[in-house]
Amino acid sequence: MPTLNELTKLPPEERIKRLKQLQQEHEEEIKQAQQLIKESSEQIVREKETEQLRRFVPQQKQIDITDLFKEEEQQSVAQRAKEAPKLSEEEVRQYGMQLARERSLDELSRSIYAREQTVHEKGYANPEDAQDLKIAAYAMHRKEEEYKSHGMLYEARKASRTQEEVEHLLNMYAR
Repeated sequence: MPTLNELTKLPPEERIKRLKQLQQEHEEEIKQAQQLIKESSEQIVREKETEQLRRFVPQQKQIDITDLFKEEEQQSVAQRAKEAPKLSEEEVRQYGMQLARERSLDELSRSIYAREQTVHEKGYANPEDAQDLKIAAYAMHRKEEEYKSHGMLYEARKASRTQEEVEHLLNMYAR
C-alpha cells in the first residue's frame, strides 16, 4: 500500500479513490480488533469463573464407617445444636450487611471456602456452620447488589456464584 507522501503526488481523483480504499481496509481491521478484544474479554471472564468454581469442588476423603457412629461425638453434636444461639432472619440480615460492608469479596470468599472445607471434612453442617453460612450467603447477596449498582458485572457474577455455592452447601449438608 502506498504511503501518504506517495498519495499526495497522485491526481486528486485517484488520491481520493486510494484514500477511501485505505480507510475501508483500516475500518475492517478495527472491527476485527474490536471483535477480538470482546472475545478475549469473554474468555478471561470464563476462565476466572472456572477457576472460582474449581475451588468449590469437594475433595473426596476416605471415611471410616466406625467414626460415623461414635456415640460420644453424636451426643456432643446434639448438645452443641441445643446450645447454639439461634438468630432471627433479621439478625442474619444485619450481620450479613455488616460483613458485606467490612470485608472484601475475596475475604468473604476465603472465609466461606474455609468453612466449606470444614463442613466437607465433617460430612455435615452443624447449626453454627449453617448459621454462619447463611450470614455469608446474605453478605454475598449484598455484595452482588452493590457491584451490579456500580456496573461491576464480573464481581457481581463472582458474588452470585459464591452465594449459590453456599446455598447448595446448606441444602446438601444442613441437618
